[in-house]
Amino acid sequence: MSTILHRAYVISDLHLGGRFPASGGGRGFRMMDRPDALASFIRGLAAKPVQPTIELIINGDFVDFLAEETDDGRWKPFRDEPGEAVAAFEVLAGRKEDGEVFEALAGLVDAGHRLTILIGNHDIELTWPEVRAAFERRLWTSSAKKTGAFNLRWIHDGEALVVGDALIEHGNRYDPANFVDHESLRRVRELRSRRLYGREGGIFHPPVGSRLVADVMNPVKKEYPFIDLLKPESEPLFGLLLALDPSQRRRLDNLARSLLPIPLNLVGPAADPGYRQRISGSSAAAGISRGPVASGKRPKKDDPLVALLSRTIPADDVAEANKALEMLPREQGDEIARGRIASFGERAGALYGLLGLVVSKKDDDIKNRLPLLRHAVRALRGDQTFEESIETGKRYIRAARQLALGEKGIKQFGKAPVGFRFVIFGHTHHRKTVDLVEEAATYVNTGTWARLMKFPDDLVSDDDAIVTKALGDFVESIQAGTYKTEFIPTYARVDVKDGGYVERVELLTYDPTTGKVE
Repeated sequence: MSTILHRAYVISDLHLGGRFPASGGGRGFRMMDRPDALASFIRGLAAKPVQPTIELIINGDFVDFLAEETDDGRWKPFRDEPGEAVAAFEVLAGRKEDGEVFEALAGLVDAGHRLTILIGNHDIELTWPEVRAAFERRLWTSSAKKTGAFNLRWIHDGEALVVGDALIEHGNRYDPANFVDHESLRRVRELRSRRLYGREGGIFHPPVGSRLVADVMNPVKKEYPFIDLLKPESEPLFGLLLALDPSQRRRLDNLARSLLPIPLNLVGPAADPGYRQRISGSSAAAGISRGPVASGKRPKKDDPLVALLSRTIPADDVAEANKALEMLPREQGDEIARGRIASFGERAGALYGLLGLVVSKKDDDIKNRLPLLRHAVRALRGDQTFEESIETGKRYIRAARQLALGEKGIKQFGKAPVGFRFVIFGHTHHRKTVDLVEEAATYVNTGTWARLMKFPDDLVSDDDAIVTKALGDFVESIQAGTYKTEFIPTYARVDVKDGGYVERVELLTYDPTTGKVE
């Protein structure tokens, strides 16, 4: 009987980054508020014997550059200057709480174990060689580093990681709003390595999802502190943000216009989506373009939000939701929301969007916005979103099925290559283990170490009175800071025998109170 030669532990979506609260309580500006638990998990791995080979694989969205403010108190979808990215990393890694994680990683590699890091869509800056050098320097200079052992590898060019007959990648490749054009970014690095800066103009653009986070979600997070817990940042979030705060209409219109030229129905095979077409003109100024420029055919009625959200709403509900969209104002000042709150003698902070919906005296106002809220929440949560055995994201399960089947190609050892028996993603923040029966394979999603939030079930009721009552309760929980979140840190253990045969992939939950890593 063959033995396990290699044991890989896969985690993803750690989202290390963002300010902690100035005083105790709350999450501050963070999705992940338990770096102590992550450090404990890593120390548990470090304590394991070196045989079988132990490998920690961080499968994307490790450090969250999108959560780090600039010096002027703003956020950037991508730090295109490596020096600025290094500075942001050093701030993050220098925090006492987050620094504990880097100390634990230094101890892991010092113990002779392997560390592998893949790139997601919140940590694109790790592709800069200067940032990777700063990362490595942080481990080398740690007090936990006592030997010359340093087994660290980066997967940063859009490649997937193959471990035996398991494929591992972040999964944002299959999400049009969060696809990272690594081919173009590699071209920028190629030019910069030769100091040919004048040739890089307009080559790379950060994902639209990153712009949604930096330009819309982060600025409204103080008012809607749950907004960053809803992942991934794709089409349904546009509808939710608009229903909550119609004053964001203009920004959301611009972002939707950038996203629309990217096909939702894949061009080419599901595992190799055709999101690579240029979404900007070629006349960008010197340096990497800060954002996509609208191109392609405009949707009917010149309303990109209507066209975009129609993609995510069931066909039977499109007319109702689109009517709600068209009745919301495009101007920055939204009198529907603001006027009523002022007449109440209070603004209740900037929660006017939600509160305006709750306290409105006008039935028409509620009628206009409730359908959009209901459809957005329904698309974001779904009845089976939290079911571990069902992947509700069709684009991810389609890709997993094709990856499991494989395609004809270069022969290896005289045999035509086949697909993979295990496909492991992250990105969605929802842990999954799904049997792909027809492909004789298994799809696994490693979930997240950030917090998760469920919307109240009644928010998707077909009864407007029930939705209004649930919305009022939800607003109260936001004001009181009592809305419920969950911290369920998950990891996948991949057991590999000789010949690269994966015996099993288990999805496990880490319990920080015991510190046991199975």
